Amino acid sequence: MLPWYLWNRAQERIKTARNPVALTGAGISLASGIPLENGTIDDKEVSRIFDPDYFHRHPREYYDLYERILNAWRSAVPNAAHFALSKAGCRVVTLNIDGLHRDAGTNDLIEMHGNLRELRCRRCEAIFDSWSCLNTKPPLCPTCQSVLHPGICLEGDEVRHFSLALEWVERCDVFLIIGTSLSDSPACELPLVAQKNGIDIIRIDSDAEQVVERLLMQ
Repeated sequence: MLPWYLWNRAQERIKTARNPVALTGAGISLASGIPLENGTIDDKEVSRIFDPDYFHRHPREYYDLYERILNAWRSAVPNAAHFALSKAGCRVVTLNIDGLHRDAGTNDLIEMHGNLRELRCRRCEAIFDSWSCLNTKPPLCPTCQSVLHPGICLEGDEVRHFSLALEWVERCDVFLIIGTSLSDSPACELPLVAQKNGIDIIRIDSDAEQVVERLLMQ
């Protein structure tokens, strides 16, 4: 929670902002049950879906795990923080792959690490819905029969639309950092750009569901 002497200032700054941008991480989805609160899939298993060697060597086993994680997250719904950002018309750059910002109705959205709910054909450049493709493992492109790639960035892949994310941050008037330690590159560069441009930065490290809703909706 923000200290009381900063709360009013942050709330007033957001209220007057015409072009707010938020960078979100895992902390914003905790209240939605992601990461997995029921312990059915452990962190080691989740990390394997980002392993390109596992994907290329064992595509069937990879997609068995991918489907398990997808099904485990399927019941998750956006929480108050996701909806508050959407209702406020805030542009969102997220490190999450859960798709909850999209479900909340955010239109201006960059999913830097992709989305579990999509599969991609690198030959045809087509995008498919994961639910409809995972009845066959590994899933194949209906057009060219190539093995579909996961809709998330694997280790070593370039993150998506980072140049656009930089552009958004350079042009924003308030930059919210919600639920991320910013330990990974290149996302850690975004607050440096905001700081260099003299943009107000508001950081929310915990209780994102309550704090974001109160800041944006009052």
